[in-house]
Order: sequence, then structure tokens, then C-alpha cells
Amino acid sequence: MPDKRKFVNPLTQPSTSTSPETDTSTSTDTPTSTYTLTSRKKKRFDETHVRVTWWVDRDLNEGLNTLVAALDSTKSALLDEALLELLRKYGVR
Repeated sequence: MPDKRKFVNPLTQPSTSTSPETDTSTSTDTPTSTYTLTSRKKKRFDETHVRVTWWVDRDLNEGLNTLVAALDSTKSALLDEALLELLRKYGVR
């Protein structure tokens, strides 16, 4: 029987960094101000994305589903990547 795990969108999950903490102390030859990543407000998924609906060829959708499973990714992430490449190709972005 296939494993029925609930889908959790990785784009909406907090980062789980396992890197060791780095020393943020400053030496005497560098500015005294330090940059902290925690000072930036993290935007919600719906603030950075928009829901769209369109028709897609059945064969393309099948191939996309296969790729999503093989890469353990999401359709949104793969479509973002594909659209970015398309926009770059035509010089839009």
C-alpha cells in the first residue's frame, strides 16, 4: 500500500539550517555595525506569489508530474524555474 503522507509545501516552511553559528565580532579595522539577518521581515508565501490557472497539454502535465516526483519538488517551484528561463530567453527579465 502506498505511503499516504500529507503534502507540506516546502516554500511555506521555515528554514532549518544546520550550519554552525559564525563569529560576528568585528575587528578594529572594520566598521562597528553588524548586519543581522533577523532584522529583515520574512514575507508570507501569499505576499510573494499569485495563484494562476491555465490549461496545459496532458503529455506535458504527465511529464511535469514525473519530474516533480523524481526531484521531490513541487510544481510551483519547477514552473517558477521554467518561467524564469523563458523570460530570460526572450529578454523580458
